[in-house]
Amino acid sequence: MRTLLRRALPGVDVAFLLLLCLCLAHTSSLWVQTNRTLAEEETRLGAWGPQDHVKGDLHGEDQKNFLPGGRPPGGREAGATESSSETISSVTPEAWAAAYQGKGGDDGSCVSAGPGHEENQIAAVIVLCHDRPGYLSRSLETLERRLRARSISQRFPVYVSQDGEDKEVSAVVDRFSRSGLVRARWTHSPPAAFEEKLRAVKPHMRSYHRIARHYKFALSTCFSCLGFPRAILVEDDLVVSADFFPYFAAAAPLLDRDPTLYAASAWNDNAVAGLPRGDPAALQRTDFFPGLGWMVTRRLWREVEVGWPEAFWDEYMRSPHVRLGRQVVQPEVSRTVNIGERGASSGEDYHGGAARVRGAEIYVNFVERDLSLLADRAAYRNEVKSRVARAEVEILDAFLEERTKIADGGKRVLRDAKVEYASEEEHERALGLFGLPYPPRGSFEGVTTIMDPREGRLGRVHIAPVGYGLSGDSAVVLDGRSIRTV
Repeated sequence: MRTLLRRALPGVDVAFLLLLCLCLAHTSSLWVQTNRTLAEEETRLGAWGPQDHVKGDLHGEDQKNFLPGGRPPGGREAGATESSSETISSVTPEAWAAAYQGKGGDDGSCVSAGPGHEENQIAAVIVLCHDRPGYLSRSLETLERRLRARSISQRFPVYVSQDGEDKEVSAVVDRFSRSGLVRARWTHSPPAAFEEKLRAVKPHMRSYHRIARHYKFALSTCFSCLGFPRAILVEDDLVVSADFFPYFAAAAPLLDRDPTLYAASAWNDNAVAGLPRGDPAALQRTDFFPGLGWMVTRRLWREVEVGWPEAFWDEYMRSPHVRLGRQVVQPEVSRTVNIGERGASSGEDYHGGAARVRGAEIYVNFVERDLSLLADRAAYRNEVKSRVARAEVEILDAFLEERTKIADGGKRVLRDAKVEYASEEEHERALGLFGLPYPPRGSFEGVTTIMDPREGRLGRVHIAPVGYGLSGDSAVVLDGRSIRTV
């Protein structure tokens, strides 16, 4: 060995060369061991979605020292050591581009994620898309217009999570990346094992599995990789109102402080054409999870991620064992409009439901409004009970006949009315009278409130259980096919 080294490298200290060889051999051994460990970890975690590799939640000072992006494949955080105190704001987009060249990994790695959370930012805006470039272009155009018109825009960085590699969709994302709107694109590429498993699923149901998996990928990337405290989910077929971002800026502290709140949504299923528009400044609590432009906190994601379903993620979020009695903030007038006639659901479902919801036409700066009543569930419940108790009772059949008549000889009447129900059949009939879906969407403790559609009436109609608000601390109880309050 010594002779070979002398002949190959004359004049070089042999002892030094031997030491160098030993170091190289040890480094090679560590590299093999590290790659074997990563492969074993990938097998243990499985191939069904990015895992939460950031241990625990991040608050306060811990969040400032969290370098977003987690582990790039085969290493630590980009540009950081175990004891790094580098702040998020010091990580440049160029550094991220150099560190993350691949696609979103199913082994928990965070690649191509883009710059992470900065201290002054409220929430990441995640636009989810697949194969509808026309819808995506219109959605991003609206987001860009809304953000550039408001000083609050810098607090809502936009990311696009693309399921698959549709070239036309990629071209749209690239266009808005060049304009400065899209901060980064995340490419969701399910592994072969996922596609193999889908073969056992009926063809018309497969898209729901892909959508649920894509949502998990996007939320995991946002919270586990980039360290954001909140996320706003916007699908590619949603167009947002001018006050969409002020609304969520006002909702964010409510979600942070109130454990009885579950999420905040910009959508209201009851703001349908055919009914008078509600108060554009009014916000409500609802027991229903609307989705369609919604904000979730990292705290809640840690909770719901564990049982995330293989399909129908929205029904999972609505299930009682997940919601646990918590409520969602929603506007009385929707702040999103759905333009997606083509999608996973049929066009018939779209025209019979989402297409009927109208968006807001009046700008409201929610940040400057007093939302203290909304922030107190007990006070909000008492207010709803008081309004329902004061409202005059209307007989359903009589109400139907009066809809086409001018109330009180043509005078405008400013008072609330209520239509009561004592069974699920009566409840369904009452909602149907106003063209609203059953089971109810957007209700609070069984009470659905809309503007009175009768001519000359300026108040609201409360569709409520019999006796709601007349007794003590009443709550709705389903007893077989009847509904009672206790």
